[in-house]
Amino acid sequence: NTGAQVLDCFSIRNCELCLLQPQCGWCRGSVQCMTKAWCDAEPFTDWNQTCPALSAVSPATGLVNGGFDITISGGPFVNASDFSVVMNFTANSRILNATFVSESQLSISIPVAGSPGWESIPASEVKLQLFLGDTRYVPSTLTFTFVEQPSIVVTNTGVSPGAIGGIVAALAIVIGVLIAALVIMKRRKVGFFAEFRLKEPDYNVVAFGTMLQQQWRIPKDSYDLLALKLLAKDHIFILSFMQAIPPTEQEVIARSLTHFLEFNGKSVEFGSLFIADEVGRNQFENTIFRNNSMASKWFKFYSKIVGVKYLFNTLARFIYELNKISELSAKAKGKRNTTIGSGQSLLSIEMEVDPDRFGESALTDSEANVYQLILTCHKVFHVIRQSVKAIPKEFKIVFQSINSSVMEKFN
Repeated sequence: NTGAQVLDCFSIRNCELCLLQPQCGWCRGSVQCMTKAWCDAEPFTDWNQTCPALSAVSPATGLVNGGFDITISGGPFVNASDFSVVMNFTANSRILNATFVSESQLSISIPVAGSPGWESIPASEVKLQLFLGDTRYVPSTLTFTFVEQPSIVVTNTGVSPGAIGGIVAALAIVIGVLIAALVIMKRRKVGFFAEFRLKEPDYNVVAFGTMLQQQWRIPKDSYDLLALKLLAKDHIFILSFMQAIPPTEQEVIARSLTHFLEFNGKSVEFGSLFIADEVGRNQFENTIFRNNSMASKWFKFYSKIVGVKYLFNTLARFIYELNKISELSAKAKGKRNTTIGSGQSLLSIEMEVDPDRFGESALTDSEANVYQLILTCHKVFHVIRQSVKAIPKEFKIVFQSINSSVMEKFN
């Protein structure tokens, strides 16, 4: 029975008919129908798989000059070195080697016209047949088309060569002048090459004010004693001192105390103490730093000391540009006619969202203003998010103290 099965399988020459027989399969390496035991080369295509086929050639056309590659798609192909493709021209047939790329692709190199055996390549449609060794690998064929080199047609425009030369020369002069002007502008840093720099503020004046000369309202010895008490490690005196200050004096005392702690290098240590005291005195999370407490005032003055330079580097340019746009918008408002149809500058940006404050402008659009306000806020937050790595370490310590104190009490 086994021998009969082998003979039955060998007698079938078509892959599709082969797969109809349960005991047979198509051995792709041998390109024959046989039982699996007789298939020497793997892979073996058994009855529940598909037969090899050709699906496409890419590109489908090429110049008669040759010297390019084409790819045949289909498969499954075996990893063999003796694939070949027969190109059937009208007058003759030519054979080319096909290189295995994958189970679904083969690559073929078309020789340059004039190569041995390819002295000329006629413009025509040719059939491609795939062989493995001397055996036809699949019965199907593909079509490839060789085409002539496109010719370039020059039409008479009625313009003389001399006129064309004059136009080209004039354009060259104009381009040369523009390039020279750009080079000069770049060297002199004018026009759109001008450097845009904002003048940095005096950070010490912003942080400490202009009255930097030390003034003694109490004798120096008494001041030294007060400083010693304020910096005591048990913190009892300074906390009691802060609670005893009347509201009318809190602003001045908070600024002086902040400057005193910064001078003595104790801002971070006592800042954490003030934060913990502030959190401990509030019953609700949403009321922390909301009242005019000494901790709130300390943070306001301390922020000027450590955060003004960071704030300038992060937002100054954006705020400056926004202010300039606002100035242009205000000028445009004063000059334009408010009747509909007169037009409005694109620089006239408004962000007022309260209809009662629109005024008499007929061009005000509350919905557009809302979107403009949202867009501007997004830009601000984006700039701030981009600056996270530049945030002063003192701020990071303060924020960590706030987080720890709040989590400890309210979590």
